[in-house]
This record gives sequence, C-alpha cells and structure tokens, in this order.
Amino acid sequence: MSAVRRLTVPGTRDSLAAILAFVDESCDALGVPEEAAFAVRLAVEEIATNVATHGYRDGAGDIGLALAGGDDAVRITIADRAPRFDPAEAPVPDVAAPLAERPSGGLGWHLVNRLMDRVEHQDRPGGGNVVTLTKRYER
Repeated sequence: MSAVRRLTVPGTRDSLAAILAFVDESCDALGVPEEAAFAVRLAVEEIATNVATHGYRDGAGDIGLALAGGDDAVRITIADRAPRFDPAEAPVPDVAAPLAERPSGGLGWHLVNRLMDRVEHQDRPGGGNVVTLTKRYER
C-alpha cells in the first residue's frame, strides 16, 4: 500500500461533501480505476451518513478516515466514537420481498458488502468503531 492519506471531520451530515471530496481526490491521486473509486465513494458515503445519523444522531463526535492504495487494491479505514455497531450483526434484508412488505432502511450495509471485497469491523479502544473497507481492482 502507498502512503496513507488522512482526514478528520466532525461527524455530521454537513461534513459529507468534505468526506466525498477527500475520497475522490485520494483515489484520483493514487490512480485508483474509476469503477473502483466509484464503489469506494458509495460505500464511504453510506457509512459516514450512518455514523452521523444513527451513531452520533447529529451530535458531537468526529469521523476519521485513512485511505491507502496499491497496485491492486484500495483500503479505507473509517473510525468514530459512536456506540458500538458491527455491520456483520446488521440484519440481512430480503431483497426478493415485494417493496410494500420490506421494512424501511436496512439496505445500506447490504450495498456496502456488495460493493466492497472486504468489510472488517473492530471495536475502537476507548469506545467506538473502526471499519476497514478493501476494494480490489486491476489496472
């Protein structure tokens, strides 16, 4: 992996534009292919929105991002101090059910898992979450 690029912003929805610009600029600087960069952007957008909306509930807290790329993969780590949430424990949505019968929400982590090659969660020392996403690609 190449040098790590970092960003820390307030964990609010107002920070979403800065987060997405960071992802776009970092992927571009690291030469991440467009399709992989788009997938990373969507996954990060979903996670950051979840942290701000559900984790911090638009309250106080930061979101830290670290992004590194290599010849065949990009890895981004998203850290927060929100209550523990392991995405592996999120209910799996029934995407085959008719829309009228589906509960509201629940598709975000399904999307993240479909877009990324690897999604890992760790409890953050002192409280919070660290989610690491890996997206492989060919140049």
